[in-house]
Amino acid sequence: MKNLKITFTCCVMLLALSLEGMAQDYKTEHVVLITLDGMRWQEVFKGADSLLVDDTGMIESPGSLLKDFWDTDPLKRREMLLPFFGIP
Repeated sequence: MKNLKITFTCCVMLLALSLEGMAQDYKTEHVVLITLDGMRWQEVFKGADSLLVDDTGMIESPGSLLKDFWDTDPLKRREMLLPFFGIP
């Protein structure tokens, strides 16, 4: 237990010293904020949701999204919806 306290204390001291050395006066001109609005984890791993892809209240013509985003295989659905993710 004593060695753990010594190790922890040394790590905290090293971290504090490294942060003090990195502290410089930078002036930020631009900040870039990237957000994902409406991203659902289910769509990332399973593709389009069957309840949403053919919802008549959400799209103009029912069935129009099925040919582009629906397959019975969840892996194919995921690739059809998010081809740029490249998850194996």
